Amino acid sequence: PKDGNELDNLLLTALKSNVPFCIRYPKSNTINYHQTNISKALDIGSWEYIKRGKKIAILATGSMVEIATQSIGLITEKFKFIPSVVNCRFLKPFDKECLNEIISNHDLIITMEEGSLMGGFGSTILDYCKRDNIKVESMGIKDSFIEHGTRQELLDLVGLNSKSLINLINDHINDRLGDN
Repeated sequence: PKDGNELDNLLLTALKSNVPFCIRYPKSNTINYHQTNISKALDIGSWEYIKRGKKIAILATGSMVEIATQSIGLITEKFKFIPSVVNCRFLKPFDKECLNEIISNHDLIITMEEGSLMGGFGSTILDYCKRDNIKVESMGIKDSFIEHGTRQELLDLVGLNSKSLINLINDHINDRLGDN
């Protein structure tokens, strides 16, 4: 879940679904939780657009939705376009209809996950997109030992931050300019 309210919604969805259901959530405090939130069951497998943009789509899971959302203004300022940001709250099953729309309307898909790159969300999206002519870049945790530190220190260490996202977009744009 991207925040506490969505965790509440996912718990209700799990209870009502009557199928095996797994929810991954962080140890840290949640952003955006209101006790007055009225829980609602979500359509299993559905994603949601946080921002509809063009050229680049950022598919974020869980806590990475906040980083992607906070990066929209920086990306718009630096590159003069607004990226799409999608909350991929369901990893399996995932929203194929939404992903197909993204594939047809964007040049690059960036996945962001606070999880393993190997066998993770990004590799699932890459595998799905291999039939299409769209580039997919994944941001996540490489298959290596990670030292101890604060959560922010570790996110910075593995490149799960706005700076790394902007650098990735910059590299993509420079590669495209070099192709012309």
